[in-house]
Amino acid sequence: QKVLFYRGLELYTDGNYEEASKMFTKSISEQKDATFTARATFWKGETEYVLNDFKEALISFKQFMGLAQAKETPEFKNINYNIAYAYFKLKEYDQAGNYFQSQIATSKDDKVRLNDSYLRLADCRFVTSKYGAAMEAYTKVIESKSVDADYAYFQKAISYGFISKNDKKIEELNAFLQLYPKSDYRDDAMFELGNTYVAENKNDLAIKTYDRLNTEFK
Repeated sequence: QKVLFYRGLELYTDGNYEEASKMFTKSISEQKDATFTARATFWKGETEYVLNDFKEALISFKQFMGLAQAKETPEFKNINYNIAYAYFKLKEYDQAGNYFQSQIATSKDDKVRLNDSYLRLADCRFVTSKYGAAMEAYTKVIESKSVDADYAYFQKAISYGFISKNDKKIEELNAFLQLYPKSDYRDDAMFELGNTYVAENKNDLAIKTYDRLNTEFK
């Protein structure tokens, strides 16, 4: 069972995911050591995920989570994150958000996954129209000053429009343009800003914003 498991890891590392999956499946079928059964189940899920079989990956990750020995494995600390991404890929955003929230609650030390979990949690709440929760999570990303901070700031700014706070949306979009002069989202921010000025009958400001957009991005 151990040989099959480690051979599976070698194949996975080499990018031979289909053969790796076969090794993990064979390792699981041996049932000699509960720890290796658990680890092989996790990595079977990983191979299914990278092969875009997100439904099977989700099944494997949940099977892993339900195994008694799973908590003793090095893979266990990230299982909420893996399940969250499987749901995210399946566009089941409420469930995805709940598991990203669980990852945040249980794994504060892994800063990379923590920041990404806040970002994806925010996106999940945004997509499901839970704008207050989305804005809270976007704020965490902004405060972390990560590479995604500009995206989070833009998303938070436009969220104000969905809760009928266009004045705050305008303020935040203008702040975004000041804070992130090289962001890939500048054109989107200017377009949103112009549209919001129109919605608020501030047509002179809208025209100036559209002119600025055309000048910067012609």
